[in-house]
Amino acid sequence: MKYGVHGISIGKISDLILSILRLHLDKYRLLAQGIVERDKDLIIQAIALDPFTPSPKEAERIFDNFIKSSEKFLLIKF
Repeated sequence: MKYGVHGISIGKISDLILSILRLHLDKYRLLAQGIVERDKDLIIQAIALDPFTPSPKEAERIFDNFIKSSEKFLLIKF
């Protein structure tokens, strides 16, 4: 018996699905970079890339609300 994570073959993925996956991958890479570098602007850019975020201004509001409501749990400060 093998343990751990193992990939499975699912065949060819359509270009549409690949585009959606790349968008999310880019968003999470930018988010991780922003967190590591403690760069608020990168984090807001990552939030703004989400299709459900209507505008960059709203992305900043989401970030500010998250920080305000979570700051007692965060190990880093922005």
